[in-house]
Amino acid sequence: LLDPEKPDMGTTFTALDIEQRKEKAHPHIEQLKLLKERATLLDYSPTLIFYKDTKNNILQISQSVAKATGLKRDQIEGRPSKEIYPEMADEYFKDDLEVMQSGQPKFGIIEPLHSSDGQIYWLHTDKVPHLNNNNEVDGIVVFCTDITSLKQAEIEISNSEKKYRTLFETTPQGIVIHDSEGNIIDVNPAASGILGRTKEEITGSHSESPQWNCIHEDGSSFPGESHPAIVALQTKNIVGPTVMGVFNHEKNQFSWISVLATPIFDENSSQPSGVFASFTDITESRQLQKAFVQAQKMEAIGRLTGGIAHDFNNILGSVLGFNELAEDLVSDDNLKLKEFLEQSKKATLRARELVQQLLIYSRGESIDDLPTINIKEEVTNTIKLLTPVL
Repeated sequence: LLDPEKPDMGTTFTALDIEQRKEKAHPHIEQLKLLKERATLLDYSPTLIFYKDTKNNILQISQSVAKATGLKRDQIEGRPSKEIYPEMADEYFKDDLEVMQSGQPKFGIIEPLHSSDGQIYWLHTDKVPHLNNNNEVDGIVVFCTDITSLKQAEIEISNSEKKYRTLFETTPQGIVIHDSEGNIIDVNPAASGILGRTKEEITGSHSESPQWNCIHEDGSSFPGESHPAIVALQTKNIVGPTVMGVFNHEKNQFSWISVLATPIFDENSSQPSGVFASFTDITESRQLQKAFVQAQKMEAIGRLTGGIAHDFNNILGSVLGFNELAEDLVSDDNLKLKEFLEQSKKATLRARELVQQLLIYSRGESIDDLPTINIKEEVTNTIKLLTPVL
C-alpha cells in the first residue's frame, strides 16, 4: 500500500487458486506420475517386469530383464517378443492372450527364459491385464521371479530320486520300508520275490502280524515283537544282522533271510519316523552249508569205516587161515564137515569182498569197476550156509 505521507504503511498480497487450471493444462499429470513411479520401479526392482501390448510387442521392461537376457533395455523395448526370445514367444503369448481376453490375472506359471549367451533361467510368472483410462485392456504386465536355483535344486532332487528308485528297484537285496508304527509302506521287487508275496500283499501289513509265520534257526517260533524292524523302532538303534525263516507260499517252504534294520530319523527329531529293513536271501547258502556239514560227517564215517574194515580184514585173514588148516585135518570120509568148512570159506571170502568195498568207499574211490554179482548163486550159497543152523 502506497501513501506519500506514510511510505511504510504496508504490503497487500493477492492469491489465485490455479490448481484446476494446472490440471486442465496437464490432463495427463497422473499418468506422468505413474510413469515416473513406474520408471523408478523398473530401474530398481529385482523382479523381472515386462509391459507388453496386445500385439505381443515389448513396450517397457525392468533393468533386471536386461541383466537377465544380456541385452540393453533399448535393444528390447519397442521390439516384438519374437525377436527377443524366438523359441518361447508364441508359448508365452498363449498365456498373455488368455489374460487379456478374460481380463483376469494368471498366477504361478513356471516357464524358462533364454539369455543371449544360451543360459536358461527358470521363472515363476504372474500375469496381470493392463487397463487404459477407459478401463479397457490395452496390454499386459508380466512379473517374473527368478527361481533358477530352486529349479536346479528340484532337478537335482528329482535325479537323485530317480537314482534311488533305480537302485531300490534293481538291487538283489530285499528292502522293506516301515513307518513309525511298524506298518510296511514300500517294498522292492527283490523283497517280493524272496518273501513270495506281491507288493500289494505286503504293503499295509505289519511286521508283528502272525501271517508272516517266522521261525528261528532252531525251528522255534519267531514272535512279531522280536522282529528286527520293531526292535529298531523301540530301541532307536540298528538291529542285526538277524537270521530268520519266513514261510514262502509260492515255494511252499521257508526262505531264510539275514535282516538288518536301521531306524530313520527326520531332521531335528529324536524319534524314528520309520525303519529301513534290508535283507539277503541265505536259503541256498544254508543248504550248501548243510551239504558241507553232511559231507564232513560222511568223510568222518568213511575214515572210521576204513579203520574198522582194515581191522576186520585182518580178522578174516586169520579165519581163512584156520579154515584151511581145519580142511587139512578133516578126513576124506567126513564129507559133511568138509561141506561146512567149504561154506565157511566161501562166506569168509564174501566178507572179505565186502571189506574191500568198504575200504574203497573210505578212500573215496569209484566202485564202478567192481565185478558184478550173480544174485542167484549168492542166494543159493547163503541158503546152504544157513540150512544147518535153521
